[in-house]
Amino acid sequence: MLFALSPDLGLSDGAGAAELAARDGGLALIEARERGSFLARLAEKEADAVPLETVTGFNYSRGQKAEVTIYRVAAMGH
Repeated sequence: MLFALSPDLGLSDGAGAAELAARDGGLALIEARERGSFLARLAEKEADAVPLETVTGFNYSRGQKAEVTIYRVAAMGH
């Protein structure tokens, strides 16, 4: 799914995703365990994020439940 979305897709941890999203804007898909670092770094960058939807499921690769929130992020200065 990830590679079908866009050739410009960036993969990172929560703080790294915040860096990319604050600079470029767009959508960020954030796992629950990365939410805190994502939101903290966005606040440092003074960027705004709006949660659009949270999806829960099962990560069969890790054998555990997963929760991902989709955020729309406005680039800094927008």
